[in-house]
Amino acid sequence: MDLKPIICKLRESDGPIYETIIQEIRARILNGTWEDGVKLPSDKAMAAELGISHITLAKALNELRGLGLLVRRRASGTFVKSPLSLDSDPNKASLPRIAVIFDDATEKTFRQKLFLEIYHRLEAAGLSMVFFSSRNSPEKQYEQLGRIINDPLLHGCLVWSILNHEQVAELLKSRPKTFPLVFMDKYYKGLQHDVAAYDNYNCALSMAQYFIKRGYRKFIWLENDFDCLYSSIADRRQGLTDGLKGMELQKFSINNKNLPQLLSNQSGKQVIIVSYFAQALIVKEQLAGAGVVLPSDFCYATFETDLDNSDQLREFTGFCFNSGLAAEAVNILLCRLNGDDRSIISKTCGWHIVEPSMAAAAEPGLG
Repeated sequence: MDLKPIICKLRESDGPIYETIIQEIRARILNGTWEDGVKLPSDKAMAAELGISHITLAKALNELRGLGLLVRRRASGTFVKSPLSLDSDPNKASLPRIAVIFDDATEKTFRQKLFLEIYHRLEAAGLSMVFFSSRNSPEKQYEQLGRIINDPLLHGCLVWSILNHEQVAELLKSRPKTFPLVFMDKYYKGLQHDVAAYDNYNCALSMAQYFIKRGYRKFIWLENDFDCLYSSIADRRQGLTDGLKGMELQKFSINNKNLPQLLSNQSGKQVIIVSYFAQALIVKEQLAGAGVVLPSDFCYATFETDLDNSDQLREFTGFCFNSGLAAEAVNILLCRLNGDDRSIISKTCGWHIVEPSMAAAAEPGLG
């Protein structure tokens, strides 16, 4: 396997190294230069020949595996999995391919309930998945979707969107009418599009009622500066506001460097509500790092969309959305592939509550 052309590209390119590697390897697989079944050098040997770190190479190869262009076989190595090979297999050649786009991909992504259920439900329906990661870049996701909706080898797309209203409007204009595009947990007001979403508004409304019944009258809402762009977070904020019916609700950004001081100045029985679980962990770390110790009558609450084990919540009261989003998203996709011509198809999923005592009891050795 000749890596010299890729080495030359790496020297010429001023972009991220791993992106250059992805582009060059992808191009060689798709144009047939690297044939199906060809074994790549070991990661260590390949990284050394390219003159890059093993970590950078691993990041690029992981994304290519996510795209379905490489496959790792235990104890054997990494091999090319060219989509051109479908032509030689009549069964695979007729298998519709569905693009699935996440905002980002980490080591945990491919073990998450949402990802796994999407994969298995597509497989059960006789569809294959082609996975894309936007690496938290709206611009990259916009470019990806622009290519996907016009790719004759793809038959539909499920997307965890990080796009703004204008970007989605442009994509919907250019999307072929027969190409199914299903947004997951995001909707854009005024635009006609299919969506499978968590019932964010009613969940937050229920959260407000839950704490009011327990005697709380003061509430703090924390969110990231960018959260206001997304309908899911906006609906949580609005549901909470409506449920509190005029009670005190202070709103802070977790990006505020003075947040530890602002929270340490609070007193009385209060609930700190963070827009979603990953952000809640960041807030806890911020406060611990600043040496802030909140009064015992403070309570933490948050929302979670893909929690495999309730014990992870520990000190939080968690409003956890049920794992039905994948099923609803794939069902909408199948409706479209089967000729459903409704203007839009919209589905929502419910939730359940995990209290701190329940989380602790679920953890081995506790409770």
